[in-house]
Amino acid sequence: MGSFKSPFKPFGVFVFMTGLLVSHYFCLNKSARSNLASRCLLLNLTYRLPKEAALDRLIGFRMLSRFVRMIFKNPLPFLQQDKALIYDSRRAAKEARMAYVNWQAGCQADFIAREQLVFIPASFYGLMLVISLFLFLPIYLVSTIFFKQRANIALLLLECVENSNLLMLCAKYGVKRLYFFSPFEKDANASAMLLMRQGVYVSKHPSPGPLVTHNSAIIANELVLSSQYQVEEFDHFKGLMFVEKLDKWYPENSKSYIERYIDNSNTPPPNKLGYYSSASWLRKKSGHANNGHHTLESEQIVLRCLKELLIGNASLTLIIFMHPRERKPDIIDEAKKYYASFLQGVSYSFVDNDVKTSNAFDLVDIALAAYSTTIYERLFCGFKTIAFYAGLRPFPIAGSPMQNVIIKDQACLSKRVLDTLKQSTEQFFESNSLQGYRYFEYDNYFKRPLSSANN
Repeated sequence: MGSFKSPFKPFGVFVFMTGLLVSHYFCLNKSARSNLASRCLLLNLTYRLPKEAALDRLIGFRMLSRFVRMIFKNPLPFLQQDKALIYDSRRAAKEARMAYVNWQAGCQADFIAREQLVFIPASFYGLMLVISLFLFLPIYLVSTIFFKQRANIALLLLECVENSNLLMLCAKYGVKRLYFFSPFEKDANASAMLLMRQGVYVSKHPSPGPLVTHNSAIIANELVLSSQYQVEEFDHFKGLMFVEKLDKWYPENSKSYIERYIDNSNTPPPNKLGYYSSASWLRKKSGHANNGHHTLESEQIVLRCLKELLIGNASLTLIIFMHPRERKPDIIDEAKKYYASFLQGVSYSFVDNDVKTSNAFDLVDIALAAYSTTIYERLFCGFKTIAFYAGLRPFPIAGSPMQNVIIKDQACLSKRVLDTLKQSTEQFFESNSLQGYRYFEYDNYFKRPLSSANN
């Protein structure tokens, strides 16, 4: 791949990204990094388009129309000079990300969201960007008609503009360090290669969930992990991790809830079960792409198991913690009907709509869920947790203590819940070898003391 050094040559970004496309189909990649970046770019799952886009031969033209509409909505962003920059997929994450980086790194960083990067400035750089668009547009449009990876290819137009503008802004405002909070995006490794070639130090921050979902292959200067399971995964996927440094922070949202549990005085009531929803039924209804974890099937198995447990054990009670999407006014009635279809004949309740799940871990003795980031947050806070996984991926990894609390055999789920009800919290963590998963054990692995959460 050719080197991209000048921030005022967007043509170089288009050449680089198109080169990854061509190299993938003709097996021309010479370096392991380029090969990884091209595979992610063309083959990784994307949530930016519905799954039906993979069958739409006109998706390239639809994306072009969407791109034109976006150009006229976005003003040219302004950043603070010579500051680190936080990069995220969503503008709504700005305040949370800035507070998190300040807490864990002691850094007052600026912020930009991907959606802000689709613009064409009135400058020589903007002219070069337009010329690059016209030169490469036919390649993308034709490719979306004939190649089965048409959805991923259709996004290349947006990705080239976004990456070109990101590089331009980094150069213009003297950005030397970038906190990358959307490493799951399919072009994240290509972005990192471009940024690193321009001299920007790239620090990638996966969410607290398992790396296997979208982050098992990373190119960056630094990878920042936030759960003990991710530490285990890093060694497992080391051959796909092109990083110079490994760092470890507390989970990204933990500052908002950890103070509630620090004193260890919140004893959950006995015989109370909780169900944490990820709204998989609603995601499927909305046409979201399948992430390969069969979360809907897993959640339905958990619900059926809970019904059996409630029927067979009169002392048990159940609280359902709906996902924020299910709590929306136009969805909540439908959501309650969905749960009633699985739990007919047994008594259960819903947590109040204004109660965040992470602020209510102590309401139940054992929480059950499918594949969800929440299970790691709950373990981090020191509460008994059991999950069920019906997916086909190799999860959890062999040898991980998570194999003890993530059940893959439906016949064993009820028994595991009943056995766990008899255990104290300490017995649960000790018997399942979950050392290093609770917040007060992170001091052995994490550089910043948890007491800083109170500052």
